[in-house]
Amino acid sequence: MRLFLVFLFLVSCSGLPKSGDSQPVKSFLYDLRFKVNDFWFIGFGIPQGNKDHKYRIEIEPPGEKIDRLIITTCHRQDVIDKPGNVGWFNKSVMYDYSNHDELENLRTCPMHIYALEEKSRRVGFGFIDFQDDRSEFDLSMSMQCNGKTRYFVGRGFCQSAEELVQKFTFPEKVIVTPLSQRDECKIFDRNPSDSFEFKMPQGLCAYQFVSKRKHANGERMRIRIHTYGVTDVPVRF
Repeated sequence: MRLFLVFLFLVSCSGLPKSGDSQPVKSFLYDLRFKVNDFWFIGFGIPQGNKDHKYRIEIEPPGEKIDRLIITTCHRQDVIDKPGNVGWFNKSVMYDYSNHDELENLRTCPMHIYALEEKSRRVGFGFIDFQDDRSEFDLSMSMQCNGKTRYFVGRGFCQSAEELVQKFTFPEKVIVTPLSQRDECKIFDRNPSDSFEFKMPQGLCAYQFVSKRKHANGERMRIRIHTYGVTDVPVRF
């Protein structure tokens, strides 16, 4: 029963829009620590692609252990109660994943990870954007995000508190299209530019930036960017 109540808390705080005059939705910091194959990430992961599309994900608990693990993509949802630990002293949980199927491999299909601990009611949030087989996602960019300068090719992310000013910069003029339908995500106009300064919208948004000109191969280069505006930070003590 307690685990069910924790799950209801998770759903209510997931950052998804609600209809009617409900209370404001909270967007909790994504700070779950996880490893994809050989690389560690915190909160958001942009792992290197695998030719066989197979990934082993090691997920650390937000507290002492994970009592419920929820994995969601655009195609599947796995709800795993009392998942087995890696070992006696290592309380991490392993999850094997493959996006070989075209339902997940030929579209933008990120993975959301929710890890819950029943005793402390701690919740950890993680997000992974896997590489897919669409070769046109090869546009590079730099971003000033939450006090740091980062560089991405094809895929990227930016997480900060909502309403803080961030900036995206590209080597050429691009056109931006929102992949998210929420009104809060519609913050850019469609005028071509090589620089975008904006205030972080609340919750999770996704955008596609496409080069204005065609390149030597006759294609326009693209990059998809996920932004996440934080309103609250989970308790970790």
